[in-house]
Amino acid sequence: MPDNLSMLLGTESTWSHGLNKSLTLFVILPTLIWLFPYGLFRLAGGKLSIERFFSVFGTSFVPIMAAAHTVKALLKTTSRIPYWENAFTDPVGIEAASGILDKSIQLAPLPAWRDPAVTVMSLVLVCCGIMVSTVVIRKLTTTHVRESVRRAWALYLIPALYGGAFAAMICLWRLF
Repeated sequence: MPDNLSMLLGTESTWSHGLNKSLTLFVILPTLIWLFPYGLFRLAGGKLSIERFFSVFGTSFVPIMAAAHTVKALLKTTSRIPYWENAFTDPVGIEAASGILDKSIQLAPLPAWRDPAVTVMSLVLVCCGIMVSTVVIRKLTTTHVRESVRRAWALYLIPALYGGAFAAMICLWRLF
């Protein structure tokens, strides 16, 4: 998508390509994820302004973001397991880094259990984030959208789309 945008706009420089890529990833796609449930809610007859939607239902993204950041921390921590042995003998890491580069220090291979365990823990964390987000939406819906509760089904697309994207990426990453 960013490449098509660069071609459409006729921008060839590295800076503009990076700008297009970051705008697509951090502005356009999140906006679509936000506006799709809102649009369906409005099409179903829901009565909620866009400002109210953003201010009230923005908190429903927080549990999934927290889960995604926890998954990132889990991935970073477990990928550094081979370095732990050297971290205690050389806390600054300069001698260990030099030894690793000149092959005088051999790193232990990652344990065989790491990949499946991290995948399962990551999926559990994301699913927990989706469940908490769903509970948040249920509470927000009963509090702020009383007149349109039956039409609020579209708001549950927030955790389905956002959390589902993270779960799908974890699965695709492990399969390929």
